[in-house]
Amino acid sequence: MKAKLIFIILLSFAYALDAFAQGCSDAGFCSIDGIKQNDIVTNDSLVTDSSSFDNTIKAGLSLGNTRYSVWILNSYISYSRQLNNKITATIKFDGQYRVGSLTQVVGLSDITLSLSYKLQKSLGVIIGGKIPFSDANRKYNGNVMPMAYQTSLGTYDAIVGAHYAYKNFFVAMGWQQPLIQNSNTYFDGNFSIEELGTPYLVTNNYKRAGDVLLRISYNHKPKTIMKKFSFIYSLLPIYHLKNDQYTNESNNIIEIKDSKGLTLNTNIVANYKISSKTAFELITGFPVIARKVRPDGLSQFAVTIEFIKKF
Repeated sequence: MKAKLIFIILLSFAYALDAFAQGCSDAGFCSIDGIKQNDIVTNDSLVTDSSSFDNTIKAGLSLGNTRYSVWILNSYISYSRQLNNKITATIKFDGQYRVGSLTQVVGLSDITLSLSYKLQKSLGVIIGGKIPFSDANRKYNGNVMPMAYQTSLGTYDAIVGAHYAYKNFFVAMGWQQPLIQNSNTYFDGNFSIEELGTPYLVTNNYKRAGDVLLRISYNHKPKTIMKKFSFIYSLLPIYHLKNDQYTNESNNIIEIKDSKGLTLNTNIVANYKISSKTAFELITGFPVIARKVRPDGLSQFAVTIEFIKKF
């Protein structure tokens, strides 16, 4: 009880800080099954044996806003298949609609593939990868747009992670590393400040560094009222390992100062259990600490609604 109280107090304090800090440093891997707590439908932690359900479909919509005031509507659908009592395979498709002062864009984002392997009842590892549908070099009026208007980061990434569940607590670690960079060639002279609404960082020949994360969650299920609900409170520190880079007009590689560093996100998940096989989730995420420079234009907060069906 003391541990639960301390954790909720810390999370509440984090939300009381600057909820509109610059950007969420997540490039997509915090939502991968096994790094995201898999307590769907049953409202139990990963300790629970879910072998009675072989398939899971999840579909969701999330709304976010970048530090450049570009709004993002992300839609996704994923399918998970439990291959045996140790291995689960997942495939996930994302698509985005982005709108800002310059223009609006829509398109497919990425496909994410992952395998989760259960080493013990409460311990598992994850491997996966992200494949983009776009090279992040879309144009408007003949000029390449900044990263905030690209529907994908455009990188081919490798993902590894691990998780451990103990009673109501869940801990996960992950590393996402770009293996092939995107083809973005944006220069700050491509558009005027009046068109963009705010200055953007140059990302010509953009080289994005990797990220590591730690997720610490507490799963709370009311016992007296709201029995169909469960709640997950999470702290999610993500560290961008190095400064990103771009190539200037003189063909020199320039390091983007202050683009490495820590982002501390907070997440609250409300899960509503319709039946033993069906549920809805409402997910909120806010960064309370963020690295100073965000050339990739990822969102600074997000609200997601997700439908889950097991069969």
